Amino acid sequence: DGTTVDFQLNETLKQSIAVEPIEPGARQLIPTEIVFDHSGSVSLGAKVNTSDVVPQDDEFYRALWIQSEIKVLIVDGDEVDSQAPSATRYIRLAMNSRQNKIESIPLRDINTEYVFDRFDVICLCNVARLSNEMAEKVAKFVKSGGGLFVFLGADCDRDFYNTWQYDLNYIM
Repeated sequence: DGTTVDFQLNETLKQSIAVEPIEPGARQLIPTEIVFDHSGSVSLGAKVNTSDVVPQDDEFYRALWIQSEIKVLIVDGDEVDSQAPSATRYIRLAMNSRQNKIESIPLRDINTEYVFDRFDVICLCNVARLSNEMAEKVAKFVKSGGGLFVFLGADCDRDFYNTWQYDLNYIM
């Protein structure tokens, strides 16, 4: 049939992907990757090119805000002072780019006065559990739009993470 989906960035064609015809009312996942070369406001669009009796739903556009950097806090739950590298080392390596500003801190150095608002994302790495006060503070951070990654380790308290709630909503 020759059906394609065109992906546009700021009205410039970035990629055209051939797809199988899509039945009316059906959905189809189309993996793609678009690299943003600058921060700020961008327009992202997708258009299905096909002979369709209802062309009104063949185009989709969204305005996006691309951040210039992502500020990441990595909380290290490893309490062992050894020569072996911490698990957070691998998280830092995976997130290392010029767009990410990464700060790493041991769990024992965080108290309820610690300010999370200056970060976009918190990564808890092998943190067994949080105190009630700290769990509430992290939950408020997430509720206000902050990101949270939890990398479980051998010492993690499964029941804590499975039952962690804030305002009657599960965090995980």
